[in-house]
Amino acid sequence: MFARAVSNQSFSPRRYEVLVVDDGSTDGTEDFCREFRSRFEFHYLRQSNAGAGAARRLGVEHARAKFLLLFNDDTIADRALLAQHWRAHRDSMGGKMAVLGDFRYPESARRRALTHFLSTEPFLFPQVTLAPGDHSKNVYFIASNLSLRREAVLEAGSFDPRFRIAEDTELGVRLRQIGFHVRYVPEARAIHDHVSFTLPDLVRRAEVYGRTQLLLLRKHPHLLGDGSGPFGRLDAAAIDKLRAHLEAREKEVSEASITVEKFDSLDFEPFFLRASGQRTASADVMEAFKIAVPAIFWFHIVRGFLAAWDEQAGAPRGVPETASEREQEVRVS
Repeated sequence: MFARAVSNQSFSPRRYEVLVVDDGSTDGTEDFCREFRSRFEFHYLRQSNAGAGAARRLGVEHARAKFLLLFNDDTIADRALLAQHWRAHRDSMGGKMAVLGDFRYPESARRRALTHFLSTEPFLFPQVTLAPGDHSKNVYFIASNLSLRREAVLEAGSFDPRFRIAEDTELGVRLRQIGFHVRYVPEARAIHDHVSFTLPDLVRRAEVYGRTQLLLLRKHPHLLGDGSGPFGRLDAAAIDKLRAHLEAREKEVSEASITVEKFDSLDFEPFFLRASGQRTASADVMEAFKIAVPAIFWFHIVRGFLAAWDEQAGAPRGVPETASEREQEVRVS
């Protein structure tokens, strides 16, 4: 689907190139790309599982076009995608702007509770509720259907290869520092073809984000602001508070995880037809998910953050997984 979508653009194939950076795949991607033939200029680059930051940096180095359009292998481009991005940049008269296009789950996301939640709430992708126009938050620099001038990326220092995830947000921090903003153009449409996303996937992503958050805050300490946020001033008091948060929320998050997995294991489509008072059963489930999913995600971000903190502090072990494991440590010792 990815190859078909980029091949069927309304934009002339003489006006764009496609670079695929393979981050150590083992699923036949390399054979497919080496045999792929197209009307546009195509380049296949491969690296050994170094992460998204290194992959995007490699792509920027090899790109030759004036503008970069960044997206992933689960991004299926609308036929007019390139034309809409080009039009937005042309109309901006060369301003300091990145263009963020729309990024939505397909209709089939309704079949599962978690992907339906992610397709209707701006939890991972703000485009769900983002108003068209200009925005200035770092988190809107999302490399899922984002375009900007290549020279701007180079001016900001390009992608940092240390960031295996959140590499786009980190670059966004540096772009904001040199005066860039994001313009959301919903007409530049793409589909997020990843409906198999599960709760364990969400947990793994959160823990990697947590580890990356420590790197991000140490590289950009100004993001801590006045120290009133959850990470304080990256001092002992903040770390103690985060550890206490894990202990206090462990049971709650465990129960929330059971609930989310229970509903996510069912065919969710019938919930749209089932009545619950004056609403549908699906609406009731989504109200519960609005509390449960962020609680689970934040809990595992903190776990990942503390694990990275302890590793960097030279601790023999990262933060124990659960309170029961801490009790077991005491009994064993």
